[in-house]
Amino acid sequence: MKNLFYIIPVLIFALLSCEKEITVDLPQAEDKIVIEGSIENNMPAIVLVSRNMSYFDKVDTSTYEKLLVQDAIVTVSDGISTDTLVFIYPVYVSFGMIGEVGKSYDLKVEADGIEATASTYIPHPVTLDSLRFKRSQVEG
Repeated sequence: MKNLFYIIPVLIFALLSCEKEITVDLPQAEDKIVIEGSIENNMPAIVLVSRNMSYFDKVDTSTYEKLLVQDAIVTVSDGISTDTLVFIYPVYVSFGMIGEVGKSYDLKVEADGIEATASTYIPHPVTLDSLRFKRSQVEG
């Protein structure tokens, strides 16, 4: 029993002190354009166009400035009219089109020699017909 008293701390120390430094050589990220956009009922379209970065790159305010794409051509269409969004730091905003329930919208972004498109639909809201809650029993 006395030997066990000495062996257990030695084993714990040996297991906790095992450590090996690992160096992972990650490839540099390929340059891509990142587009994030939204349009909601009674709200204008808002689109952020930026460039990607590697996972472990340093991030600060100057890095953020370099990632923003400020010279993209961004348009949104509802099938009848088309609006070109205006860059207002740091996003592109539509001043000529407001989202409406039941309508579909097409987004087109031209930046750095690429063209990206997306479509969305604003569904009709689902209203609640009732709301209930049940108090749970707390053991203790």
